[in-house]
Amino acid sequence: MPMIRNVWLDSSDDTNNSNDKKSDKKRKKKRQQSMRRGRFDLVMGEVNIDDRDNLITKFSSKKSKSSHESVPLNPWHVIKFGKKSRVTSCSFFTDATQSSLVTGSSDGFIEIWNSDENYTKLRMDLEYQKRDDIMCHYGEQTTEDDGGPAPAILTTTVNSDSKLLASGDSAGTICIWDIKTGVLLCKLHKVHGGAITCLDFSQDGEESSRILSSSQDTTCREFGLRTRRLLKEFRGHSSFVNSCRYVLANSPSIHLLVVTASADSSIRIWCGKSAEVKLVLNPMHITNSNPSAVVSKSSTGDIQTNLGKNIHTVIPLHTPSNAMIVAAKTDKIFLVTYSGLALRTYEHESLQNDVESSESYDKGDFIAVSVSPSNKWLYGVKANGVCVCFDMISGDVKKTITDFGLETVGGKSDIELSGIVHHPFKGILAAYSSSAIQKRGLLTLWK
Repeated sequence: MPMIRNVWLDSSDDTNNSNDKKSDKKRKKKRQQSMRRGRFDLVMGEVNIDDRDNLITKFSSKKSKSSHESVPLNPWHVIKFGKKSRVTSCSFFTDATQSSLVTGSSDGFIEIWNSDENYTKLRMDLEYQKRDDIMCHYGEQTTEDDGGPAPAILTTTVNSDSKLLASGDSAGTICIWDIKTGVLLCKLHKVHGGAITCLDFSQDGEESSRILSSSQDTTCREFGLRTRRLLKEFRGHSSFVNSCRYVLANSPSIHLLVVTASADSSIRIWCGKSAEVKLVLNPMHITNSNPSAVVSKSSTGDIQTNLGKNIHTVIPLHTPSNAMIVAAKTDKIFLVTYSGLALRTYEHESLQNDVESSESYDKGDFIAVSVSPSNKWLYGVKANGVCVCFDMISGDVKKTITDFGLETVGGKSDIELSGIVHHPFKGILAAYSSSAIQKRGLLTLWK
């Protein structure tokens, strides 16, 4: 998150004693504009704007820092896993030497892949991988020697300085690893009553002191990494919690929030300090005449939010500020502020043969989404395997890759994708399926 500061330029700030009248006029004009702006965001500029129309206009007029950012259109490389081993999570991170890809698999292993080898080989500068001592979650009463079944790694994340890696598994256990040495620094054993679905490190300096976790047990929890104890519990969802994120909201002042998304069709905005619910949102309530997703402004009462739409992804954005991408198993993706205001809805018109319904979901529903690092492109993959690239500013469809799912899983039409992840600064997408139908797992990189 960028630092936000008050910028007030007055005559005492001007140390240039030039007699050039044109320069004086330019400085005076600039000073007047700065005085009118008041608070200033180093990325977004103005931040004290609450009116929806002004927000949309501001977002639409903003030029991307990476206007040249390419859209990946073709399969680039494929990582093949062992028999009966499937990719169950992946993420990119960048450290002092290179960018790397982390994968978690159904057999409990966590592997780090080398960008110098186009992510097709493991990083051998990491000594523990070189000697085949791979990071792994072991099953209940199972050791490295007896080879018992291990829980699947359902989520991984790396902290801000790329020194720590957190992994969460299907048994409810969280592990914190030292990326350089592969040493297990902290193990939070079965701290949830269900599978871990998402993890997020606190952004409180180089050494993150807390970890946020969401689970299929309907809760989100915060743990201290030094004390290894539960600090807060965010309870209120009635179904699986699929996503959890720390966010710093800067309107009207900078404050910490926790955002959770659930299969009960709701998003809850919590106070990061007190764990109290500030807002309950349901994006399915958004219409052209009603741009608000707010269901309730308090945690009191019995809130009915379940409309059968599983909200699987929440992605906080830096552009525009105080906003997030929300994706559910529906044919729309939403751009919503932390106050519940809908700024834009992204839709794609499916072909007639693309919208055949099954018992559980529509083939035109979005099942995985990702955003480019500049927040210029929004990628959404549908249940039928079509990948749609939206222009975040205009909402228009930039590209459509109809065979994205088919190419990702090796040409098998009956396998549904599970996730896509964007590279931190290049036009590269990683896509995978966790389906048990596969004889061996594949992760496909698109460029």
